[in-house]
Amino acid sequence: MQSAKPPRRKNLLPNIDAVVDRRNGQETVRYYYRVGKGPRTPLIGVPYTDEFMLSYKAAAEGRTGIAMPLLTRRSTEVRTISTLIAHYKANNTQFKANRDGTTKKGYSSRLNAIDRDYGDCPLIGFTRERIIDFLDDFDDRPGSGLDTHKKFKILIKHAIDIKWMTGDPMVGLKRPKGGSIRSWTEDEVEQFKERWPLGTRQRLAFCLTEYLGQRRSDTHRMAWSDINPRTGRIKVVQQKTEAKLEIPIHEDLLYVLDDAHARRGTVVGLNDPIIKTEAGIGFTVAGFSDWLRDAITAAGLPLDCKPHGLRHLAGVRMAEAGCTDEEMMAVLGHRSATSLRIYTQGAKQRQLAENAITKLEQNRHKPSPTRGFKFGELAKREVKTGG
Repeated sequence: MQSAKPPRRKNLLPNIDAVVDRRNGQETVRYYYRVGKGPRTPLIGVPYTDEFMLSYKAAAEGRTGIAMPLLTRRSTEVRTISTLIAHYKANNTQFKANRDGTTKKGYSSRLNAIDRDYGDCPLIGFTRERIIDFLDDFDDRPGSGLDTHKKFKILIKHAIDIKWMTGDPMVGLKRPKGGSIRSWTEDEVEQFKERWPLGTRQRLAFCLTEYLGQRRSDTHRMAWSDINPRTGRIKVVQQKTEAKLEIPIHEDLLYVLDDAHARRGTVVGLNDPIIKTEAGIGFTVAGFSDWLRDAITAAGLPLDCKPHGLRHLAGVRMAEAGCTDEEMMAVLGHRSATSLRIYTQGAKQRQLAENAITKLEQNRHKPSPTRGFKFGELAKREVKTGG
């Protein structure tokens, strides 16, 4: 029986649906080829085995009814990122012996995280496009993104050395820069809202992120039960920091939530998610991230309009409104003013520049502290000399 836990969507080839079949008390993952909302074509086997790739190719070409005798062999092992990590740890001399305890612990921690999140991705599917997609998960954690980029390079080099891969898909791929995510502009916000009007799920997700300033890992988990109508606040327990917040709901967000509440239909339960998939269930963080990026692209916005840029926008708006560091930290959940400055430095620079130019303008009609003169026309005066 196939595993009841399908690979992450990002680890699959395009247009593959992984469906958990729960019949007769058993759970089986079945794979289908499907373009958009079109019909599903069942695929044979598990991802990246010979029979699977043959049926996938046939489905993509519009052919069905693959004859199994055509298969000359059946893959007994699919090499994945997980098996590559295990091989690297067990066989790389530098990792085993030449690193001090602290460094090795740091390497192990990052490799374990990669194994957890991307381990089921087969090496045959570890392409440049997929690596870029993986690194996009770290929009809100530039330091972790840079470290993951480094470890991907190390793993790929190891795979090439042991002949598990024939080329480096990361050649020419620029390293992520820390703190490179920018805040959205107000014009870009309006462009998104013009494309996705009130009543769409995309508008609801956007406004939740825009006005509450939370990470995607927190926004996608928000439920109607988190809202307290008596206080007008929403409870948030941040996944990254475990910070427990109660944030007053902005008046503009209240109108969006009120509209969504009226449209929600049958209530599934107390933890009914505010944002749902088309199937009426809650998103995973990866699924929510991909879906929101698709909505941003559909609005015709540039690639550097990242979902996490809305968290930056919330910080910029509060800074421009004159909020103190403590007030902004109470909303965004930061524990130090140092990390907060990443989100507010643009606003503070603009405010300081505005103050400076205002002072210059106010000073322009005052007499200059220096007086004009011409050489040779200065009044003569006695100058004492030493002697």
